[in-house]
Amino acid sequence: DVADPATHAALRGAAVLFAMWPPGTAVSDLGRLFTAAREAGVRRVVFLSILGAERLPFLPHRQIERRLEASGLDAVLLRSGYFMQNLSGIHAPEVRRGELFIPSGEGRTSVVDVRDVAAVAGRELARPLAAPAVRAWSLTGPQALTFTEMGHLLGVALGRPVRHTSPGPVAFVRTVTGWGVPRGLALFMLAEYTVARLGLAARRTGDVEAALGRPPISFARFAEDHREVWL
Repeated sequence: DVADPATHAALRGAAVLFAMWPPGTAVSDLGRLFTAAREAGVRRVVFLSILGAERLPFLPHRQIERRLEASGLDAVLLRSGYFMQNLSGIHAPEVRRGELFIPSGEGRTSVVDVRDVAAVAGRELARPLAAPAVRAWSLTGPQALTFTEMGHLLGVALGRPVRHTSPGPVAFVRTVTGWGVPRGLALFMLAEYTVARLGLAARRTGDVEAALGRPPISFARFAEDHREVWL
């Protein structure tokens, strides 16, 4: 638990650490975690960040990256695009109803399958340890799609329509918190989808293929592989 220093004893004996930021957790909690990791003998931290964090200094992810960069640890920054699995996870009930309730307008979003992110993370965790350095991967799939297009591809896999509805900010937060999404997470989701709506989330890279030696997983394959979740 990154917010509970009493749990940091679990770091003893570890050489590498995979870390992520739980929305609603303080940036300082991650800073304390990195200090505890170094003191416990951890040599490398692979941190799950967000695509474009290096250009967005106000994001918690970038603030955490900076703390990791200054920690003296070997730092690997996985700057990931939007997870396809958000649609088989937190948005799955909507898809089952035939809807994507997402305030992104018609902005395009670089999506990535978490199986690719995990594969890159695994390679970085297993890479031989060396002198501390900072490495960054910007991880995307092969396409930048609108959520209308994603709904269409989900519909193809399911054999029924999935329609994208783009609510206003207040309606989105009010509705999803009514569904049980914590307010802090709802506000983070709103910020993420606003970036897409403004046309700032469409960047694609070749880093998945460079890291893994194969093309990234497509959204169409993701939809086929996960169709049972939505039936």
